[in-house]
Order: sequence, then C-alpha cells, then structure tokens
Amino acid sequence: MIVMLAVIGLLVSATLVLSVLRILRGPTLIDRMIGSDIVLTTVLIVLAAVAVVHGDLTVIPVLVVIGATSVFATVAVARVITPTSNPDGSEDA
Repeated sequence: MIVMLAVIGLLVSATLVLSVLRILRGPTLIDRMIGSDIVLTTVLIVLAAVAVVHGDLTVIPVLVVIGATSVFATVAVARVITPTSNPDGSEDA
C-alpha cells in the first residue's frame, strides 16, 4: 500500500512539474492553456482522492468551483484565439 501511494505521489508530482514547465516555456497561449488545464485537473484529482480517503464531503463545492473555473478559462482562451471576422468579409449575426 505504501509503495503504491509513493508511486502515485511520484506520478502526480511529475505531472505537476511537467505542466508548470509547459506553462512557463509556452511558446504559445494554447500551450500555456493546456498546461493550466492539466494542473487544475491534477489538483482536482488529488483533492477528490483526499476527500474519498477521509470521507469528507465538504470539499465537493471546491471541486465544482475549480472545475468550472477551468472550463470557463478554456472557453475564454478559445474565444480570444479564434479569428473574429469571417473569410468572406461578412459579420456574424
């Protein structure tokens, strides 16, 4: 059991380190957003696992807020990087 927890901790730590490196090194906004999504997802997984182990349900609202923040941030970045004009020159309705 302890070996399994050590391996899981090592993998989660490696995921966080590599994701933070992706955020810092970029080079594009999409790369940084993907790194941010991975960090937030990893935090969600860790918090959910801790909640399950301890049988504590008070962390569920925090999980919902972090998940919603991640989704809204991804949508916002997608809207920023999407071209605003159509190729034929017409405007959206």
